[in-house]
Amino acid sequence: MGIWDITAGHAEVKRLKVLGNEYVNTRADDGFVYALVPVSVTNVSNKTDSLIFVTWALRDAQGREYEVETMSDMYLPEGTQLDLVDVPPGATRSGYLVYQVAEDATGLTLTVRAGLSGEKSWKLK
Repeated sequence: MGIWDITAGHAEVKRLKVLGNEYVNTRADDGFVYALVPVSVTNVSNKTDSLIFVTWALRDAQGREYEVETMSDMYLPEGTQLDLVDVPPGATRSGYLVYQVAEDATGLTLTVRAGLSGEKSWKLK
């Protein structure tokens, strides 16, 4: 997508009721779990850039669409958060996008929408 090579769904989506540790954590709402979607992004341009003005939508087989839980990624272990700010040319950043999805959600599809660069979707495991 433009200057970005994006890979998603290369590993199984993790489903957790609680994110964090015994001291600092957050719990999913009743009937929901946190879905951790693995994503890797490579800057294939010749300059440092950021991938921040995109939408990462997660849809299930029932047609429900979920948005990224922007504050929940702070409960992820260090090194597993997806940092897409100031990515040097040729560098790859990997981590998880965090969503709160219905416990019965199946057939998950991730779609990234990036303005003029279009959109791309992945069926997830």
